[in-house]
Amino acid sequence: SPAMLRGLAAKPGAASVRSVEADMASPPVEAGHFSVAFAAFNTFFNLPSDQDQADCLEGCHSLISDDGTLVIEGFVPPEGGLTDGGISVRDVTTTTAVLTVSKHDADNQLIHGHHIEMRSDGNTMRPWVIHYRTPEQLDASAAAAGFVLDQRWADWRGMPFDPAVHDVHVTLYRKVSSP
Repeated sequence: SPAMLRGLAAKPGAASVRSVEADMASPPVEAGHFSVAFAAFNTFFNLPSDQDQADCLEGCHSLISDDGTLVIEGFVPPEGGLTDGGISVRDVTTTTAVLTVSKHDADNQLIHGHHIEMRSDGNTMRPWVIHYRTPEQLDASAAAAGFVLDQRWADWRGMPFDPAVHDVHVTLYRKVSSP
């Protein structure tokens, strides 16, 4: 998004990073020019369909150089499943209240929701959809696109991952020359 790219541009060393504003399901850039591609904080799960996620992985495979890495950070769905949805309070100030309202479709691993900002001068709704995957499902999808699991961490510091303990993972996939 333009806002994320502006935030990146303001960081020290940003000039050494080539960034592209594009649809991550079909990035319009030359093949084989990136050593790393990453989707942080559930970004990959914002792709709402199996096909969008497969297209993204295949696009990443073509964009990443032969010695490159794909990194995906995502939440780990709890073994007992997610709740059906509900309402939660995100923020309350003297002038606004922000609620999150969601509905879970367990069969399709989808969560539909809205962030609702309520103010005296009107309300704003920001819709969102998450199409989540377990780490094992993500591994299978990545393998189908030509990646192999290289490492999985519990956080960006490289702490060891234990699926029984951690609810977030950072997974590194290495590119295989031909899927």
